[in-house]
Formats: sequence, C-alpha cells, structure tokens
Amino acid sequence: MTSNAMFRGPGPRGWFIGAGLSILLWAWPTWNIVWSVDEPLAWKAAASASLIVFFAAYVFLPHISWRLGVRAGIVSVCVLLALNGLMILIIGREALWTWTFLACAIAMTSLPQRADFFLIVALSLASFCTQLVTGNGEQALLQAGIILSLGLMMSAFARLIRQTARLREAQTELADAAVALNAAGWPGTCTTSWGTP
Repeated sequence: MTSNAMFRGPGPRGWFIGAGLSILLWAWPTWNIVWSVDEPLAWKAAASASLIVFFAAYVFLPHISWRLGVRAGIVSVCVLLALNGLMILIIGREALWTWTFLACAIAMTSLPQRADFFLIVALSLASFCTQLVTGNGEQALLQAGIILSLGLMMSAFARLIRQTARLREAQTELADAAVALNAAGWPGTCTTSWGTP
C-alpha cells in the first residue's frame, strides 16, 4: 500500500482534522507557558521540540498502525510512551495533561484485544496517583476521570471503525468474486449444462 493510499478517505481525514483541532485547542496554552517562563533558551527549545515530536507521533502513529497491524501498534504505543515521558521529564507536571491525548492515541492504535483497555485504565490510575503525590488533589479525580472516559470512548469508536472497514473489505471481495464469475461465463455454463437433455 502506498503512502498516498494510507492517508486517503473519510476515516483518515476525520482523524487528522479532529487531532489537529484538539492540538491547537489544548497544546497552545502549554506552548505559551513554555515561552513565558524564565528559563534558558535551550530549555525552551528542548521543551518545544518535545511537544512538537510527541504531537506529531500522536497524529500519525495510530493511523499508520491501522494499516500495518498489531506489531506496528505495539511499537507505536512504546514510542508514544517514551516521547510523552521525555516531554514530562523536560517540562514537568505542567505536561501531565497530555496523558489525555496519550490515552486517545492508545485507544486508536492497533493493539491486541483488550490491551488498549488495560493500558487506558493503568494510565488513569497513574494520573490519579501522580496528581495526589504532586499536591494536585483537586485535579486528581477530574483528570483521571477524563483520561478514562475519553480513552474508553475512543477505544469503542476505533473498534467501530475497524468493523466497518472489515465489512467494506468483505463487500469488495464479494463484488470482485461476482465480477470474476461473470467474466468466466459461469452463469452461461450452468444454463447450458442444465439445459442439455
């Protein structure tokens, strides 16, 4: 499959549009924080780069994994976790809100059955504990709930997309088989044999 084919169609367009809008809405405040604090320019550049790389992975890796299968999905999740961890290490707890995006990316990535569910629940619990430890008790339950609800909602949405794609593939295969049978003269052959005395 060519790279152009991978990114065509209403499904990919919808994902890219939705992901792009959500990034513009939610990442912009963190970007402003990074460039407004009194930190060295090198730190600001590293923090900005970590944001850009993570969100680029968030946009592209799930969709690529849809096309390449479960192994690519596992690699994609590992890359997303590593990039997100690096970003939080550089920026600090101000970047913990990105775990909501991480949960959505995990949900939309091609993974073994139920793996996305356990990862999203684990991420929600990790968020709850981290917020409590860092002194954000008011945010602990709220953020954990958002991560869990959005992650599971996106997981259900991803399963619906995959089931629809499989149904369309099956319909295409049946249509191709019918065309091939007609081209081979199958109906005429049957009629001739049945009509022979």
